[in-house]
Amino acid sequence: MSAAAIKGWCPGALRPMQSGDGLVVRVRPFGGRLEAAQVAGLAELAERYGNGLIDVTSRANLQIRGVSEQGHRRLLDGLALLRLLDPDTDIEARRNILVTPFWNSGDETQALARDLAAELAAGSTILLTGDLGAGKTAFVRGLAEGLGIDPDEVTSPTFTLVHEYRGGRLPLVHVDLYRLERVSLDEIGLDGDLAAAGVLAIEWADRLVRSPIGAVRVRIDELESRRLIDIGR
Repeated sequence: MSAAAIKGWCPGALRPMQSGDGLVVRVRPFGGRLEAAQVAGLAELAERYGNGLIDVTSRANLQIRGVSEQGHRRLLDGLALLRLLDPDTDIEARRNILVTPFWNSGDETQALARDLAAELAAGSTILLTGDLGAGKTAFVRGLAEGLGIDPDEVTSPTFTLVHEYRGGRLPLVHVDLYRLERVSLDEIGLDGDLAAAGVLAIEWADRLVRSPIGAVRVRIDELESRRLIDIGR
């Protein structure tokens, strides 16, 4: 990640703006959406590295104020873990996309995944790809619901690579490779026996060195106010 360049206009996360009480760091949530865990994480980061206040701009961006130059790097690391930072400086500077105000969490994504889950057998693998905020975790929640697992228990494995959910028709193993470059499943501490006995769902599956044979591939794309989901093998 490149070093921040402090400017005097239109602050961003990677290019903060100096103000009287320190740096102003603007956070642009992907699609204008925030999950509960991201909100809690932002509040903690603002308290730890800023003055504890978060501003909301007219374009639904968030600003953490009072950040020191020493704390800025650690703040960026925290934003990256929360999936609120694009590693590309140019994209981060101009990303101001809002979704339709009539959007509801999940839309038909969870319903589609729920129907798919009903047809899955033990040992099934789902490979999910798509941009940040496209709806991969929403799809996994639908899989959980279709397997008889409470979908509200499913969260993005931001700080741990693997989450395991039991209690349904089949166990669900949820893997997230967002923070990794290229990796094999053998390197992430996956419980192979549990995965073989249940359903394995992998977000950011394009970062796998090798894809499991016979896996179901799910590509999710955001097109303006629509979500395009392509399912195949």
